[in-house]
Formats: sequence, structure tokens, C-alpha cells
Amino acid sequence: MVDGVGSSLPSPANGEGLLASKISLGEAVAAVAQRGGNPSASPELSALYSNKQRIEAALQELKYKRSSLSDAEYNKSLEGLLVQLAQTNQKIKTLERK
Repeated sequence: MVDGVGSSLPSPANGEGLLASKISLGEAVAAVAQRGGNPSASPELSALYSNKQRIEAALQELKYKRSSLSDAEYNKSLEGLLVQLAQTNQKIKTLERK
């Protein structure tokens, strides 16, 4: 919830912290480390890492929306995102083996 008031206990249960969880100050350190510390890896690999971050952000956002969704809607969305994440991770692993 964006109300201009901070929270010492951000969580999906109270809706606090979603905006802060979306803020990025640059490429994730883990993504650079996974590419062997080379931030200028192939454009295809960079695009896959960006897509992975987008999917992970969507998963975080889904957690915050869970209370407003039916179980069926939540499970369908969760399954779709997890499949996308698994496929993206597989493509990353394949490219990194080359």
C-alpha cells in the first residue's frame, strides 16, 4: 500500500513493501556472478537473465496479491510463472554450457 507512511513489518499479509521490492539499483549481483562475473555476456544470455528477473518479480507481486485472488486464480498464475521460470533457467544453463 502506498500511503506515504513506512512500515517496520513489510509483508504480503499487510500489503506493505511491494513497491520497495520492485526497486532495482542495477543488475542483480547474483546474475553477474552466475555469468562468471562478466556483465557483458552474450545478448541472448543477458536477455534471459532479464526475463528471469522479471518472472521472479512477478512471483513476488503474486504473493502480495494472493489474499485478493481465489485459490484457483492464484494456483493458475503461480503454475504459469513457475513453468516460465523453469524454462528460462533451462535455457540459461544450456547457453552457459557452450
